[in-house]
Amino acid sequence: MRTFTLLRISTAWMLLAVVAYSSLAAPPKFEPERLAAIAPGMQKFVDQQEICGAVLLIGTSEGIVYHEAIGRRTLDSDAPMPKDAIFRVMSMTKPMTAMGLMMLVDEGKASIDDPVEKHLPEFTGQMMVASTDREAGTTTLKKPSRPITIKDLLTHTAGQPE
Repeated sequence: MRTFTLLRISTAWMLLAVVAYSSLAAPPKFEPERLAAIAPGMQKFVDQQEICGAVLLIGTSEGIVYHEAIGRRTLDSDAPMPKDAIFRVMSMTKPMTAMGLMMLVDEGKASIDDPVEKHLPEFTGQMMVASTDREAGTTTLKKPSRPITIKDLLTHTAGQPE
């Protein structure tokens, strides 16, 4: 099964392409026209100035299937993004947790629409941020209009205090 998820992590965009292999004897075949659509799809984030550039790579146990670079290396330069660019990557627990969760979704053991409390009873009765007064150092909480879902946590829209 193939699951592709785009997550916004802080101010940086990260594409997390997860290929989950259950009982496959060989890696899946990738359609050339679908692979060709990846760079133009990501280019819109460059055009909207969400990112200055990206290196895109998909691999299987048999090797690299797709490898492209888009955009620029830095905001201050017109130098194109090289395919062998090295990035400082922070907070890798988020995409790794998301990958594990999406594997559970692919296996039918969870749904992103599940209330979090179904899997983590500690979330029963959770509150969300209604307002924050940084000067006074106070945060006002309120009961959410619906239970917090796994999707809310994955997209950082659960209203949880920092």
